[in-house]
Amino acid sequence: MQPISSNQIRGTSSLNEEEEEEEEEEEEEEEEEEEEEEEEEEEEEEEEEEEEEEEEEEEEEEEEEEEEEEEEEEEEEEEEEEEEEEEEEEEEEEEENIEEEEEEEEEEEEEEEEEEEEEEEEEEEEEEEEEENMKTRTRQRRLVVVVSSSNSSSSSSSSNSSSRRNGTNIAITSNGDGSDSRSDR
Repeated sequence: MQPISSNQIRGTSSLNEEEEEEEEEEEEEEEEEEEEEEEEEEEEEEEEEEEEEEEEEEEEEEEEEEEEEEEEEEEEEEEEEEEEEEEEEEEEEEEENIEEEEEEEEEEEEEEEEEEEEEEEEEEEEEEEEEENMKTRTRQRRLVVVVSSSNSSSSSSSSNSSSRRNGTNIAITSNGDGSDSRSDR
């Protein structure tokens, strides 16, 4: 074997140093690449998180919109129900008014019927009274005729003597209004 010279030793040491430096550089590059990859991953994760947050916000907005729509629908339904109730109340009031009017009309008709019946009864009573008056007048006239004929047929002396004995004379006369009167003399 040949002895190793100092120059050879220096050359090998410099080669070793260069190799070490290259390895270190490579390691550093790898580390930088890893760091870059990590940073990229972190950025991707952040982007994903942001996207998720945006999606959640959108979902929340949609839910809020749906709730608002439901509230509006409920309000509309309540308004419709109130309108229906008001219409029903108005219809009931109208029906009550119609019933009251009908009752009033019936009462008026009943009153008119009662008045007509009373008038008819009064007219019937008046007619009956007139008929009775007429009958009494005809009876009284007949009596006057009978009495006058009997007085004329009997003698005046007998009638005078009988009247004197009795102390009274009976005379039936016909008045101008159609009635008869009897007087004692």
